[in-house]
Amino acid sequence: MVHVAGEDDPIQPIDVVRAVYASHAERDTGGLLAVLDGDVVWWQAQSHPYANPDGAWHGTTAVVRHVVEPINNDWDGFITRVDDMLDAGDRIVVYGAYHGTFKATRRTIVAPVCVIYTVRDGRIVEFRQFVDTAQIRWAMGLTALL
Repeated sequence: MVHVAGEDDPIQPIDVVRAVYASHAERDTGGLLAVLDGDVVWWQAQSHPYANPDGAWHGTTAVVRHVVEPINNDWDGFITRVDDMLDAGDRIVVYGAYHGTFKATRRTIVAPVCVIYTVRDGRIVEFRQFVDTAQIRWAMGLTALL
């Protein structure tokens, strides 16, 4: 279980983001939800197959339904390799690569990714993803790899 900040024990934004990747490695949706604000604004990269065509996903229910569950159901071994985290106060920048194999095509990716998290009061209020969507779309059989 992820520790959430209390008044006597403020958790640092970088620790909140570390908890995201710890929960991701374990496929622990509850651990992710423990650090997301209920009204989180979740921006998947433009042209990402799991992106909201109308903009961001809003709220934890939408994030789980449209991002977390598809990743867990559609991919084998999907994980984020974190190369570095940059602490900018209430914003944490993470860069690395997504690794995984799309089940339906058996195609594997190593897609560079950068995510900017905004953290307030020990909860993630915004997620902004920048990723090589061409690799993801190719792995899913949606487009040719350029």
